[in-house]
Amino acid sequence: MEVTLVTGTGEEYLLTGSERTSKVLAPEGALVTLTGEAERSDLTVPARSGVVPGKRRFKPVDTTIEFLLVAESHEEMERLYWSFRRAWLKTVAAKDAAPCVFRIDGARGTFFVDAVLGGVLPGVDVEPGRRLSMRLEVPVFNARGLARSAAFVQSGTVTVTNTGDGVIYPKIRRNGTYGYIVSPSGARFHAGTKMPDVIDTDPMVLREDGIPPEGVEPGDTATWELPGSRIELEWCQLVADPWG
Repeated sequence: MEVTLVTGTGEEYLLTGSERTSKVLAPEGALVTLTGEAERSDLTVPARSGVVPGKRRFKPVDTTIEFLLVAESHEEMERLYWSFRRAWLKTVAAKDAAPCVFRIDGARGTFFVDAVLGGVLPGVDVEPGRRLSMRLEVPVFNARGLARSAAFVQSGTVTVTNTGDGVIYPKIRRNGTYGYIVSPSGARFHAGTKMPDVIDTDPMVLREDGIPPEGVEPGDTATWELPGSRIELEWCQLVADPWG
């Protein structure tokens, strides 16, 4: 298994590597909290033992991860330390914000956890240019509480099977064209040129009138009918355990 941190400023660090292979590492045990916490919507029944099993819902990832930064010279540490801090600050920038992404390559395949700065970075008690190694605790936040797979993209008649743990709300990519789309419920709507080129059907995001926010529950299958070959459906699997 390998875990790589890809920053929004373009750097990649193999967190599970060694001081010879990576400038930023996650010490043993640092990544165990990089998972969402599940809660169940079970129902109690009066005068009966047990509960009626409900659905799992996942709380966000809200944790602190300690990173170890290593360098071969004081000048390199100066550049590395401030660059790494800036990468996390960029995740919550007012303009052009970009998340840091944990890429997990494990037995189940490759999954991604999009993370932003969940609080305030700690102060600096020593000049980085005087050290060859430093530790930095970063408050990490992921609103979804789940890891995502790489994106699937298809056109025409598209069947989405949810093998993960979270509801899938696909995105519709118009790619500059337009046409009528039939959703899983049979609703027929027009994706016109006045709409955004990428239409997110997630009800938390969807703002376009006439488009139903239909998702695919875990274990279910749903089909969309798209016109031609240019309009595409894009979706990801969402999993609670990307480690495999």
